[in-house]
Amino acid sequence: YDGKDLKLYVNGVQDGSVHAGFSLDVGTRPLFIGTSGEWFDGKLQGDVNGVTIYRRALSAGKIQSLYRTGGKGNS
Repeated sequence: YDGKDLKLYVNGVQDGSVHAGFSLDVGTRPLFIGTSGEWFDGKLQGDVNGVTIYRRALSAGKIQSLYRTGGKGNS
């Protein structure tokens, strides 16, 4: 998320993109992976592996580089 567009990368390749016409900031609420944390939310049925959170949007090249090196390297 770069402040306007949300992009999803799978195995280092962009798989989707959508314009977010609103802030994705959830304030002081906790961060959940695979669910929103709400009681009515359908939880992810599967595994999530290798999650990393950055304070900034990464370039496509940086994402591909991190994927190729297994996430190792300077961010």
